[in-house]
Amino acid sequence: ETIGNGLCDHLRVAIHNIKSNDKIPKFLFSFAGQGGRYLRELNKRHDDAKDPRAGTRQSGGGYYRTSIDDVRRANSEARLSGQSYSVLAVTWMQGEANANGRLNRWDFPLERAAFLDAYQQDLIDLKNDYQQDIAEITGQSFKPLFLTYQTAGNMSGIAQLRASNEEKDIFMVGPTYMLPNAENSYYSVGGHWRTGDGIHLTADGERWLGEQFGKVIARIITAGEDWKPLQPMRATYLPDEYSFIVDFHVPVGSIVIDTAFLPPQGKGLGFEVNDASGEAYGIAEVTAVNKTALRFVLGKVPARGTQLFLQYGQQSEVYDVPAPISNIKSRDDGDSRGTLLELTFDGDLSKTFMPLMQEGVFYLSNRVSQDSLFTNIIVRDVKINAKGNTVLSGFAKDLKNGILFSVGQTCYVSRRYAYGNIRDEDEEQAIYKFADPSYGSRHGQPYPLWNWCIAFTDLPITQKNKP
Repeated sequence: ETIGNGLCDHLRVAIHNIKSNDKIPKFLFSFAGQGGRYLRELNKRHDDAKDPRAGTRQSGGGYYRTSIDDVRRANSEARLSGQSYSVLAVTWMQGEANANGRLNRWDFPLERAAFLDAYQQDLIDLKNDYQQDIAEITGQSFKPLFLTYQTAGNMSGIAQLRASNEEKDIFMVGPTYMLPNAENSYYSVGGHWRTGDGIHLTADGERWLGEQFGKVIARIITAGEDWKPLQPMRATYLPDEYSFIVDFHVPVGSIVIDTAFLPPQGKGLGFEVNDASGEAYGIAEVTAVNKTALRFVLGKVPARGTQLFLQYGQQSEVYDVPAPISNIKSRDDGDSRGTLLELTFDGDLSKTFMPLMQEGVFYLSNRVSQDSLFTNIIVRDVKINAKGNTVLSGFAKDLKNGILFSVGQTCYVSRRYAYGNIRDEDEEQAIYKFADPSYGSRHGQPYPLWNWCIAFTDLPITQKNKP
């Protein structure tokens, strides 16, 4: 599954709802995807995949050319059938491979500032190349929109946000941390069941993300909206100097603190405050003060003159398990995915895990003083046994580095993606519903098309200008 179905179906319906008396155009979606690639392995100006220094990932390259060939073939088919053809938008979904701060597979990682500048410029160059090459084929007078999501949990996502805020024809649809990841998915290989990975999305996740892309494209082309995702504009201290206000750009309605759809990410709801040295100041409270602003109360008052910075969406930890591990048992049911590991915690903790269970799988990690003892596992089932105790189970193959848990260890739970709890009130109706009943508890519900706050770092908290 790609975003294609969700995007095209939502776009078609959205345009029909606005222009019901007009003829709705036909949409063709091509997806020249390549997994696990650096931007410079996919673009026109570098095409690094064909470089011998790419090692085991060396190939014939030409991935950019393949996507342009899709345009050329579609244009030819349209002309032969007497139809017009133009490219409305290019969707770009990449960045995970660049998470290590590298631009290619052979040079050393760049410092943060240098990487952000380089990746941002590469993205802008890519957009310009697509727009120029597409226009030369189709003869269209308008530039195709260039849309991206925000890559989860790394510097690429920050560079993508910067590019979308500085280039008028690059649009960031939003983050992906609210979407179900493919660790929830099962597939068969040679009669043996396998589980998906944590980087990619489930089929529901792809369709849901596609609907978000389709929604944004429709608003840009039909309403002329200068789309921006939910994001902070400024952070300013209040007179008491231990609290501050953050003003946001909110796409639709009012800003919402949502701890029901996603579990609360600590007291800060995904926000963190640090000084230039990295010292954390803690957040005691977050409240909405109007439709577009949040008020924050610091955990401690900074010394006069200390510059503080706000960040959001950088942590995946949810909360501590309120009891230690009381029993560990392995069970082999002949499942081709391997041996099941069952970890028991005394008492009925179903309410503790319910916010995570409604999404699907989640992570259980131990708290230990030595890194060599650290482990985690993907929890795939939660149940209450005959003694009224809580049993979490997952496949032993998912243990981090094969390290086992121990009885008596304290643990905490995490989501797969770093996240936060801030969204808007966008109530646009989705076309699709959650279709996979094998995980979570949202089967049959329509995808919510709220716009969640993008992840960001290094927002300075400043003094309010005095009149």
